[in-house]
Amino acid sequence: MKRRALVFVCALIVVLVSQSTYAQTGDEFLAELQLYAATHARQEIAEYTRSRIALMSSDARTGVFTVSGVLLSDGITTPLTINGVLLSDNFVGPLTINGVLLSDSSTLRELCNSCRTAYNEDLVHSEELALQIFSDWDTNSIPEFLSDAAAALEAHVAGIVSAQEDRVACYESVFATLVG
Repeated sequence: MKRRALVFVCALIVVLVSQSTYAQTGDEFLAELQLYAATHARQEIAEYTRSRIALMSSDARTGVFTVSGVLLSDGITTPLTINGVLLSDNFVGPLTINGVLLSDSSTLRELCNSCRTAYNEDLVHSEELALQIFSDWDTNSIPEFLSDAAAALEAHVAGIVSAQEDRVACYESVFATLVG
């Protein structure tokens, strides 16, 4: 009975934690991993940590963001909009932003693609760094192992936040160039 309750609590914590990943600190990641370690082997904890890192990257790739208060989506199939104007990588024809005609929509596509590419590269780099921090998972003591795993998760969150800030700055630059 106690084991079932503990498993339920662990599952509930994992669900709640996954909803607020970007607000977590290293100590909170460590507490989460220590709780998970109470019922799982080292290999399972390592896989869990790698899965969390991959999930963070996936969520960051498909999430929405705002530029100058305008909600933009950077998903592969979801179009971008500014002031009610549809901006899509597949858009062909005249495009206006704030009443300014942008005759070369291919320029917009190229600039947005460069922002998207840079963002995705930043996410890959952050994930690689996080996994590098966690690379000695099989040789460390359990406390060091959990500490390294928590540090890897915390570093990846910091990398994602930095990539998101750079992405917003890139899009702001694109729109300022096109309108300004």
